[in-house]
Amino acid sequence: VCFSYNKGDGAYGNCPDQESCWRLHICDRYLRGACQAGANCRRSHDFFEPHPQTTLQERGVPSQLIGSMLSVYQNIQALKNSDSSTNRNQPTHAGNVNSSSRRQQEKTEICLYFVKGSCTQGDGCWRDHSTMPYKWEVRNGDSWTALPDNEERSRETSATPAMCTGAFNVGAVFSSQLQA
Repeated sequence: VCFSYNKGDGAYGNCPDQESCWRLHICDRYLRGACQAGANCRRSHDFFEPHPQTTLQERGVPSQLIGSMLSVYQNIQALKNSDSSTNRNQPTHAGNVNSSSRRQQEKTEICLYFVKGSCTQGDGCWRDHSTMPYKWEVRNGDSWTALPDNEERSRETSATPAMCTGAFNVGAVFSSQLQA
């Protein structure tokens, strides 16, 4: 989401890139369910408007999924809110799990800077350092586990779409792709 677009009064807010911006031009309050302006809002509430639709398609989101983007964002927000309230109520782990391994478990977004080879944060990065902009994961109880050989699995499933069934972590995929 382009936060510069959401600031200012013009058609593109304060976004310096305007039509060539690679971030999503959509009302951030609308995504959070907090826009009270409704039809009078100066920001887009429609993923099918030219800029949001083009941006999503250029990022590989199929046309048939664009209508589901609001639900995806709302689910991501709900998961973040759920995680933060759950984490507040959990006791801290002393001694049995080191902080580095705990941070690794909490990484739910893929670092696109790392994918592009330009992450300067190293081990301190709060995003997952994956070689691809997505990961195949399997739900295991309340957590997600990355499948081995993600790159090979991607080649196989792109050749045979019928293999792409089952539960997968849409939040991690779209969250990383659209907020980077």
